[in-house]
Amino acid sequence: MKSTTFITSVAIIALFLSMFGVNASAEQVQIELSAPKADCLDVPVTCAVELPGALARVDAGQLSVSVRQDGQPGDICGQIVRTPDGKAKLCWVAPKIAAGKSTSWTATVSKGKADAGFSWKDNSGEYLDLLFDGSKVTRYMYAYDKSTPKRLHETYKVFHHVFDADGKNVITKGPDGETPYEQGLYTHHRGIFIGWRKVKHQGQEYDFWHMKGVFLVHQKFQQMVAGPVLGSSTAVINWIDKKGAAVIQEQRTTTVFRQSDPTILLLEFETNLKAVNGDVILDGDPEHAGFQYRPHNDVASGPADVKARYLFHKDGIDAHKDQNLPWVAMSYGLNGKRYSVLHMSHPDNPKPSVYSAYRDYGRFGEFFKDEIKDGQTLNLKYRILVVPGDLPRRNEMAARYLSFVDGPKVNKVVWKSQSDTSGTGAATKMAPLPIVLPKPMFVGTPTNIKVPNLMKGTGKPRPPFYAPVGCVNLAAGKVVGSTDDLPIIGDIEMITDGDKEAADGSYVELGPFQQHITVDLGQECEVYAVLVWHYHKQARVYFDVIVQTADDADFISNVKTLFNNDIDNSAGLGIGADMHYIETSDGKLIDGKGTKARFVRLYSNGSNANDLNNYIEVEIWGKPAK
Repeated sequence: MKSTTFITSVAIIALFLSMFGVNASAEQVQIELSAPKADCLDVPVTCAVELPGALARVDAGQLSVSVRQDGQPGDICGQIVRTPDGKAKLCWVAPKIAAGKSTSWTATVSKGKADAGFSWKDNSGEYLDLLFDGSKVTRYMYAYDKSTPKRLHETYKVFHHVFDADGKNVITKGPDGETPYEQGLYTHHRGIFIGWRKVKHQGQEYDFWHMKGVFLVHQKFQQMVAGPVLGSSTAVINWIDKKGAAVIQEQRTTTVFRQSDPTILLLEFETNLKAVNGDVILDGDPEHAGFQYRPHNDVASGPADVKARYLFHKDGIDAHKDQNLPWVAMSYGLNGKRYSVLHMSHPDNPKPSVYSAYRDYGRFGEFFKDEIKDGQTLNLKYRILVVPGDLPRRNEMAARYLSFVDGPKVNKVVWKSQSDTSGTGAATKMAPLPIVLPKPMFVGTPTNIKVPNLMKGTGKPRPPFYAPVGCVNLAAGKVVGSTDDLPIIGDIEMITDGDKEAADGSYVELGPFQQHITVDLGQECEVYAVLVWHYHKQARVYFDVIVQTADDADFISNVKTLFNNDIDNSAGLGIGADMHYIETSDGKLIDGKGTKARFVRLYSNGSNANDLNNYIEVEIWGKPAK
């Protein structure tokens, strides 16, 4: 799937919005996630939310969502999804969460069209394509056409195709709805599919694998959702017996999640099989039943070097005998390339189960036997990962599986607009800081700045920053000290004079190499945000930007570091974890986390333009300490 984690689109509308501050209709929610048992990469996260105020009445497609891991740079895209009963879910894909590490995330939800990403394109009555940024990802084949024996054979069961990384060719077997269908070997094998050779019902036995006189017929779409994070569809499918009656009514939901390159597909397959006219027994054998993946027919007809190879969760597995395998991976060759597929079974699926994973043409999947009582429903849940290349390492596949079955869980959801609970248990009212931004001096993100550890721009206005009600700019008009008593340009007091514009005469230029300024707040205060504009007339990157607080002017007592992007300890204050960033009219907002201090110090060590140090304005938002 062609994707990057960071949101990089640049919109002129966003530029105008940034000129006038933050979106007043935005709301922020903080989510705490439990620690996963394994390192998680590109792991989907979903939590139920109750949208506050006017946002509760806005269509999900008209809500823009950005998500950030607290303490980490850069926003990622989020998505609000409405369930069929009208409830809301917040979804995002966490780029990386370390094993054993709990994390906290802040999502900003505002009115505005959601970012581009997934979309649906329906060829009515034939197939439904899921696209990502206009490129095909999957195709749900749902036609049912009895007009000729040939068409009936092509359409007797629904299934799902997977496209290659370019979105041009299917890499799975079966009719594609566009090109003439060549049946090849085992015509009942089709893409991603499910079925049982022996379905026993009311004294009869039906073959819902080879489809002998029976059919899997699409009835309707219950829901289709598409946005920047995921594309999901829910379809109702009837399993029709030889008399034309439904034996099973299936409610199938397939969800494809946004992933970083080079991943082609991460698909979750969740289905509910309901016995609608008497008890149903699912039976058969591992080669002819279960939830399966079937590569393109060229794998079966091709030479030895394209044949399937398999990987199990540990050495010594005999797929013919060993039961209850958590996952199996398989790779195959097609069109001069190789693809690897990880088939994951949720532990809640029926047991005992057996994987059929040994055919050289690559059809593989999990089989089990079960009984569904009349009116009852069997829920099944699987996940399919498709990546280019040969089989990844076993530990990588194991981590993907653990993130599926035991990934990070949502522990706490708190809307900042409603309340923020302190350690004392008292509720503190929160509100966006009333930051007023200067006029932008350039548009877009320059591409010719080559600086290591450089943060990617989002092209969007910064989300509102919430802090306790009553916070003010404590730095306004305050005394500022500097290591350079005689600036090359301007006067030190200009740094807190309220003029944030980038015009000549509005900035201070200090001498070369490492310099720092110190703002005396006059008393101990709670610092919630530090906002600094070095020089935004041009796109510049300043080095060794460090922000610290302390109780004394010599920075000896209670020194706290709020920000540090020194990559090599050249400032002598330790290597920082923060990233370099490009100066813009938004300024750089640094979370003060309510730190109590009287003095705030800001370091820099020249820029990519020259060795000199500049400041236009510094704002310190907070309130006197209690």
